[in-house]
Amino acid sequence: MNKNEKIISETDLTDQVIFSSFKHRGFFTFLCDLIPERHKERFVIQNQVPGLVKKRGVLYAFELNGKLIKIGSTTTSFKDRVQSYNCGKKAYRKSGTCSTTNYFVLQSLLNINKPVRVFGYFPKEIKIDVFGTKETIALPPKRFEKKLLTQLKKDGKLPILCTQQ
Repeated sequence: MNKNEKIISETDLTDQVIFSSFKHRGFFTFLCDLIPERHKERFVIQNQVPGLVKKRGVLYAFELNGKLIKIGSTTTSFKDRVQSYNCGKKAYRKSGTCSTTNYFVLQSLLNINKPVRVFGYFPKEIKIDVFGTKETIALPPKRFEKKLLTQLKKDGKLPILCTQQ
């Protein structure tokens, strides 16, 4: 069985890292709450900080019951990432049209059925010259994600929804 096929429950969160004691917590700012809608099999974004959920290139952390349960990143916006998670429907998984990660995260959090607080870190943007045109780009958030996951794994506490590290 693929490790992303086992849907987690609230009791599985007991041994997770306490979010307030996560040593990199200070780098993250509140983005929004994810509200599970079981009947529609999706997440809804609420209480968002204006502009931040649409800003591209974010390293994000999920907190549930005071525990760190997910570290992830996206080069798109967090709003776009939520739309991707919302493709994790059971019917889509059965037909093979969604990723195992989207299925695992969506179905696990729908199963727990509690709001998830989402925090984000936006890597520094740098100015570059592309053949005479000045552009501002963000450093890739994936590098930051891998660094945090490597450190957490070394400490023996990879967040429960992080299955790709």
